[in-house]
Amino acid sequence: MNHAVPPPGKAPSRVAALDVLRGIAVLSVLVSHAKLENTSLPWACAQTLNAAARFFSGVDLFFVLSGFLVSGLLLREHQRYGSIHARRFLIRRGLKIYPSFYAFLLTSIAVSWLFQIWPHPTPTNIASEALFVQNYGTPLWSHTWSLAVEEHFYLCLVALLVGLLKIRRGNGVKLIPVIVAFVAVTCLSLRCITAWIIPEFSFHRHLAPSHLRFDSLAFGMLLSYWYHRQPQAVSGLIEGRRFRWAFISFLLLAWCALVPRHTLIGHTIIQTAQYVGHGLLLLLAIADHRVQWIHGTTMGRILQMIGQYSYSVYLWHMGVLVWSRTLISDLMGHVDSYSDLAVLTYAALVIPVGVAAAHLVEIPVLAIRDRFFPSRSDDLRSLATAGSNP
Repeated sequence: MNHAVPPPGKAPSRVAALDVLRGIAVLSVLVSHAKLENTSLPWACAQTLNAAARFFSGVDLFFVLSGFLVSGLLLREHQRYGSIHARRFLIRRGLKIYPSFYAFLLTSIAVSWLFQIWPHPTPTNIASEALFVQNYGTPLWSHTWSLAVEEHFYLCLVALLVGLLKIRRGNGVKLIPVIVAFVAVTCLSLRCITAWIIPEFSFHRHLAPSHLRFDSLAFGMLLSYWYHRQPQAVSGLIEGRRFRWAFISFLLLAWCALVPRHTLIGHTIIQTAQYVGHGLLLLLAIADHRVQWIHGTTMGRILQMIGQYSYSVYLWHMGVLVWSRTLISDLMGHVDSYSDLAVLTYAALVIPVGVAAAHLVEIPVLAIRDRFFPSRSDDLRSLATAGSNP
C-alpha cells in the first residue's frame, strides 16, 4: 500500500501526486492559450477541452502548489532544526528560477531582434521582466506575471517567518493560520476595492498584481503548515471524508469554470473559491492513498513526466506558440495565426522544447546548486526536488 505520509526520517525522491498535479496544471495552461475555438476542431471537442482548462485553471493551481511546497521547505527546516537558513533558501530559490528565466528572456530578445517578430522588446519591458515587476510594469510576455507573483511571495514568506521566529522565540509559526486568514480577507477586500475604483476589467490591473493574488499562495502555506505538523491527522481527516471533500472541490472548481473572469464576481470572489477548491484537490492527492492508484496508470506516468518539466514547459510555451504561429502564417502566406497547422505545430513542439530547455539549463544548474548549496537534510532535498513552479 502506498501511504501518503512517509515514515519519520524517510521521504520519496519525488512526490508523485504533486508531479501529477503539476502536469495537469501546465496542460490546462497549454490548452487555454491554444485558442482551440478558432480551429476546425469539432465544437464539442474544443469546448470540452477549454472547459477542462478553465476547471483546473493551471496558474491558480500552480499558486497553491507553490505555496504548499516552498513554505513546506521552510517549515520542515524549522521543525528539524528550530531555525531557518534564509540566505541558503533564497540562493537555492534563485538558482531554481533565474537561470532558466533569463535564458528564455535573452532568447526572446534575440529572436525578436533578428527576425523582427513579436514580442517587440523595449528597454521598459525588458527591465520589467528582468527585475520581476512585470505584473506591475509593462511585460514583454503575457504569461510571466505569475512568476513575479511567486517571487514576491517567496521574499515576503522568508521575511515573515524570520520575523516571527525572532519575535516569538521560535514559536512564531503557530501564528500562520491567523496570518493566512488576514491575508485572505485583505486580498479579497483589495480585489473588491480595485473593481470599485476601476470598473472596466483589465487582467493586468485586476488579477496580475501580487497584492491581489498572495492569498492563493498563502492558502497553500496554510495547508503545508497543517500537513507537516500533523500529517496523520490530515490524512485521517481527508481519507475519512474523501467523497465529501472531492464533491466540494468539484463544485467550487466547476463554479469557477462557469463564471467569466471579466465579471465582478469572476475577479473577486471566484479567486477565493478557486484556491479553496485547488487546496482540497491537493490534499486529496497527497493524503488519500486510495486516490494514488492514478500514479501507476499510463496517464498518471505521462502526467508525472510532464509535471517534472513543468517549469521549463510553462516558461517556453508562449514563445513556441507565438513563433510557430508566425512561421506557419509566413509559410502559408496569410495571417490566420490560429490555423489548424499552427496549433498542431505548437502541440507537437511545446513539451519537447520545454524538456530540452530543462536539460540544457534548469537541470545542470540544479546539479551545481545541490553541490555547492545543498539542503540541510536529505528530507529537505527530496522535497526541494519536487520543486515549485510558475
